[in-house]
Amino acid sequence: MSSGGTLFGHRVQSAFPHRRLAPAPTVRGTLEIARGPQISLDGCRVIHRDESADAAFTIARADDGALHVSCTAAGGFRLEPEALRIVADGACEDPDVWEHRLVTVVVPLLLAERGEVALHAAALARGGRAVAFAGASTRGKSTLALAAAEAGMAVIADDAIVIARAEGGALVWPGPTGLRVAPPGAQRKHTVATGMPPPQRCPLAAVVVLGDRTAGAAELTRLAPAQALPALVPSLIFAGSDRLPAAMADAAWLASTVPVLRCRLPDGIERLADAIDNVLGRLLPEAPEFSPADA
Repeated sequence: MSSGGTLFGHRVQSAFPHRRLAPAPTVRGTLEIARGPQISLDGCRVIHRDESADAAFTIARADDGALHVSCTAAGGFRLEPEALRIVADGACEDPDVWEHRLVTVVVPLLLAERGEVALHAAALARGGRAVAFAGASTRGKSTLALAAAEAGMAVIADDAIVIARAEGGALVWPGPTGLRVAPPGAQRKHTVATGMPPPQRCPLAAVVVLGDRTAGAAELTRLAPAQALPALVPSLIFAGSDRLPAAMADAAWLASTVPVLRCRLPDGIERLADAIDNVLGRLLPEAPEFSPADA
């Protein structure tokens, strides 16, 4: 097996080539990604199906507690949480698509099974603290991350983050390098390099739930705990029906640990970087403000 970097703080030992591992130092365990035969759902209990996205997912629980994941775009995976191990059948013609599903869904799902909180979100860092921007597909998480990266801001992840419980708060671990976006005029997404590795782990300062765009300036509204809980749940990455109580507990913990806000960013890619900078400045007022000279 080869190893060439880390993902969410774990050193990766993999039977597959990778382009999106971070060169950050290892501070946690070792994640093994092995190659195996075709992953079957036979004999497993299906606990989740998702056919609404651009790739259908089926998640099933095996008798030994492992998860079997079938993805129409990336093949099959067997997740063994206690061993920190993933077996992939590699049944995918596009290695870029395969790795995207691995690093933004499969690995976060494995870590969620180990008791961490995985969230469909982009995350930016400033002054040693992070702000997560959560939202469903098409809410613009990767576009937001790309605009921030092009403006010289520190991007922790563009599509999925892993949050660990820490004494007195929450800790965000850096995700994969690069961003997966559709270039102007293109129909398909591609992974593009930012030229910068993700920053190191840092405390989570807030979670921003992305809403519809607005024609005016960015709007930021703090949610009461009763509003924050249902706003967070759709962005959680978890196995399915047999993990719903744990997912609700995760959302409640997150809402009680950091502020949760709803945000409407302005229309127009040309206005996005300034709007993001404004939001970060309001949430992290004592952190240095972004200046074009910093890029």
